[in-house]
Amino acid sequence: MFPDSVGHMVVDGVIDATEYYHDPAEAEYISLADETFARANRRYNSSLNSMIGFTSSSIYHLGTVPVFNSGWPRTSLVLKGSYEGNVTQATALLQAGGSIAAGLSIAPEANLGIRAADRTARVHNLEEYQPYLDKILESSKIIGDISAYAQMAVLQWNSSAIEVYNGDFRVKTKTGVLVASNTSDPLAPLAAGKRLSGLVEGSSLLINNGCGHTVLSQASICTIKHIRAYFVSDVLPTTNTVCEPDIPLFSTNITLADILTKSEAEPQ
Repeated sequence: MFPDSVGHMVVDGVIDATEYYHDPAEAEYISLADETFARANRRYNSSLNSMIGFTSSSIYHLGTVPVFNSGWPRTSLVLKGSYEGNVTQATALLQAGGSIAAGLSIAPEANLGIRAADRTARVHNLEEYQPYLDKILESSKIIGDISAYAQMAVLQWNSSAIEVYNGDFRVKTKTGVLVASNTSDPLAPLAAGKRLSGLVEGSSLLINNGCGHTVLSQASICTIKHIRAYFVSDVLPTTNTVCEPDIPLFSTNITLADILTKSEAEPQ
């Protein structure tokens, strides 16, 4: 809203801004969730037939079992242990997740409140919401129901922000913006990053060819070096530059800290 005041800015984990503010379904942001899950399966296993215990079809049925209460990082380790037949590891991680009551906090309500305050769309009953519910559930088998729960709460919120942005997002900032995106992000599709980069004049799109939410979920030395060059030397990468990740999927041996250290040791 104050483009002349924007210095250096990296925007990662991008969702479509117009959809966020005005679309009752807001279904696009989860549109790559199932594809990301399938890609992770393909990369982790040389053959889908080598999976142990789980297949993609059976994973979908886990939506009826409330055991994954600690987020994707823990869930991915549970899946890794299950694939490898390490039942002890998977069971320990599930038990460490705690009960639903133990996990209650104000954070989920705060997130819903912020989103609701920003939104212009509202519904008043289930009949009004049903078409949007159907659209959300069609967007993802894995997390469509979770998104639908959130949207249902947001669209029935009784208050709005005093000032809600109703303008467009075609803008020229003081300094070019660096838009970053994973090729497979379950909560921020690459298409949204491309769209934002096209709207912000002078911006550049940096693509991290990894799985997960935001580029640091499967980090790349190449990506980190481009981000550093942007902040330190005011150099934007050529738009649509693609970097390959340096952390293998489900890795417990290579961490983000390792990649950051290696990126500092290598010449710019």
